[in-house]
Formats: sequence, C-alpha cells, structure tokens
Amino acid sequence: MARRRFEHGPKIAAIATSLLMLTSLPALAEDQGNYAWLGGGFTIQDSSHFTGPINMRAAFSDGFGVHASIGHDFGMFRLEGELGYRFNRAKGMTVTNAGGLTGVASGPATGSVKANSYMVNAIMDLPFGDKVKPYIGVGLGPTHLRFKNITAGGPVTGATSDDAFSVQAIAGLAYEIANRVDFTIDYRYLNAVGDITLRDALGRNFGATYHNHAVMAGFLFRFGGKKEPAAQPVAQSAPPPPPPPAAEEQPAPPPPPPAPAPAPEKAAPPTFLVFFDFDSSTITDQGQQVIDQAVEAAKSYGAAKVIAIGYADRAGTESYNLALSKRRAEAVRKALVSQGIDDGTISVMAKGEADPLVPTPDGVREPQNRRVEIDIE
Repeated sequence: MARRRFEHGPKIAAIATSLLMLTSLPALAEDQGNYAWLGGGFTIQDSSHFTGPINMRAAFSDGFGVHASIGHDFGMFRLEGELGYRFNRAKGMTVTNAGGLTGVASGPATGSVKANSYMVNAIMDLPFGDKVKPYIGVGLGPTHLRFKNITAGGPVTGATSDDAFSVQAIAGLAYEIANRVDFTIDYRYLNAVGDITLRDALGRNFGATYHNHAVMAGFLFRFGGKKEPAAQPVAQSAPPPPPPPAAEEQPAPPPPPPAPAPAPEKAAPPTFLVFFDFDSSTITDQGQQVIDQAVEAAKSYGAAKVIAIGYADRAGTESYNLALSKRRAEAVRKALVSQGIDDGTISVMAKGEADPLVPTPDGVREPQNRRVEIDIE
C-alpha cells in the first residue's frame, strides 16, 4: 500500500491564503460582512478497522474537540475556513489476526488518536425567526491523523501518522444573544475518505479507517459590513409659486376692506422613518432617537391620529416578511404608548415587501426597506 505524505508548510500556506481571500470579500455583500466563530465540545469516534498484515477493530472512548473559523456572510449563504482539533483515547481491541505482533490479543486497549483538520465549509442559514437561525453545511479539506502507542496486550503501533482528504457534514442552531453575537450549538461529522496508511509495531504498513462525530457549542461574532443608514424625516415639497397677474385692461375697482387675517395653521409634521436590523423587530438605539422625535412632534402638533406602517426587504418569503413588518409596526406602537401617546390614536399597518424605498430583486437584503413609517395627522 503506497504511503501518502502532505508537506505541512504548503498546506498551511494554502489555508492561510484561502482565509485571507475570505476576509477580502466584503465588497461582494457589504451589508453582511465577515465573522469569526469559536467552539468546543465532545467527540465520539467510530471504531477504526485495521487491515493489511493485521486485521483488528479498535474502539475509542468519547473525547473532546476545539474548532475555530473565520468567514464571510453573503446573506443566506456563508463561506468559511475552519481549523479543528479532535482527541480520543483507545479503550478496546477486537483481534482477528495479530499478524505476528507479540502479545496482541482482544481486550482492553490504550493509546490515543489526534486529528488536526483544515476545512473549507459552505453553510446555508435557513429562515426561521427573529432570534433562532437553523443552518446546514458541508466542508472538505485535509486532515492530519496521529495514532499514538495503540496497545492491546502488546504494542500494535508506536507513534504513526498520515494525512487524508476529508469531508464534513454540519447541522446546527444559532441564537442571537446580542447585536452581532450568536450562541451556536451544532453537530459535525468528519469522515476521512478511504483508508489512511499507518505503520504497526514491526514497521509494516497497514490501512485504517477514521470517522468522528462532534457536538460543539460556541459563539459567532459578526464584524464589518455596511452601516445602517440614519433615519431622516421626509422633506416636505415647497408649494408652487402663484401665477403671474393678468394684464390690466381697465382700471381696477377700489379694493374691498381687508378681511380679518385667519389664524395661521400649524404645519403638519414630517414622516419619521425607523430602520431595523435584518430579520429583527428590535428597536435599535438609532431607531429610538427617531421615535423620540416623533413623540415630541405629535405632542407639539396635538395629533388626533398617529399611523405606524411596517415594511420588510425582499429576503425571505412574502408571507414571512408580511408578519415581520407587522411585528416591527407593533414594536413602534408600544414604544409610542410608553412615551405617553394615547393608544387609541395609533393605527398599525403592515405592508411587507410592498412599496420599497429602494427597489431590489427578490432575495436581496436592503437596509432602507426594513423600516416603519410614522405619520402624524
């Protein structure tokens, strides 16, 4: 069986280059930006089958793992580079053919297996709600596997290692615990494709399998990206100039006595816009400042009616966005009531994806379309 070797220097250089490319991508989707993830948890390793001059099956105890990644969020799709470490100890051996290894027999076993993985993962976030976001993904890349001092009555291996091309399956949940910070818990299955090549205690090559399951808890930190626009009152257009006076054809009659001047009317307040983060109905600090201005204008104007109209961008389904725009309008209504506006004077409407400030294709996240308009009458 041919021995495969990967030089670690080129491998690490290639991974570093890939990660650098990931961090240079914000121009493709500035409203999302980059992120970093760090997680840890326990690992379950499937039994490894040893074949060749020996024929055995090694069982392993549950171990632990640590993974870290950096990537870029394109919207519902993410691309990331991941570094992983997994560790498990041998606990038992079933021997069919010891192949001349002295003292080796079925029974308890000692030793350990370490896996250093270097994966590129493609992850899809699934729309679900304001806070909870399920995700699934796949990954591929090289894994360096080290079997150290596997012993079952006698030494099976010394310290032996090999590199393998691996694939990974990912499924998990993210929960938003703060602005730009998610708590995650996920399952990751790592599979070394084909047999790896190791050496037994007599220096002979043999094949071995490697399959590992990991349950990881971690934190995802988002950074960079496009800043949300500050809400600005909608300017009122100026009235048209009066028409020029008609040419006089005869002397004008004397003017009537001037009528009493009417009381000046109050100018109607402008429309106020409260913007929201993606897939959120939580009022931001910037949005609260706009609501404060609207409350002050309503009280000064003596408003008999206040209308809160919710909108959403075109990422996600039409029905989901209609419900999301209703939650945003309700959040603004509650904020107005908490500052002294009579609930009976407030009307709430939801328009979902309709009437965008910035027209976009379906599926595009546009910050200026995630808003609630406050009209005062």
